[in-house]
Amino acid sequence: MAEKRGQIGMELMVIVGLMMLFMLPMISLLLAKTGEFNEKAAIAKVSEDAGRIAGTADNVGRMGPGSKVTLQIDTPGGVSDVKANDAGELSFTMETRFGPTDIVRMSSFKLSIETDLKNALKQPGTHMVTVDYPYDTLNNRIILKGQ
Repeated sequence: MAEKRGQIGMELMVIVGLMMLFMLPMISLLLAKTGEFNEKAAIAKVSEDAGRIAGTADNVGRMGPGSKVTLQIDTPGGVSDVKANDAGELSFTMETRFGPTDIVRMSSFKLSIETDLKNALKQPGTHMVTVDYPYDTLNNRIILKGQ
């Protein structure tokens, strides 16, 4: 009788081992897909944030000098650079598993971004962005500031 019990225990271990062997590729595939989904979600969130900032810059620019609006932006992780230029481009660069990905949104007005905000947006979390059109007739540009 004792020999049969040991044999049943060994057979159970072999069956469980084979099941684990077959499940490992499925688990690794599932984890890879989850990472890909999270990356796409982060890119979509940054794209939405960039669009909100650029759209607000257009609205503030149309309201004229002296106008100012503050936005709350939730930045995901992975942002490596943020740029704004005189052509009205607002660009976020994200590090993905395929390399850097640029997300660019356009504004009808010249844009500039303060260094403090640029560094803050590289960190994940909630940030307050002030879109300001100061009374500066020489530059005539929208300034993105952090709080």
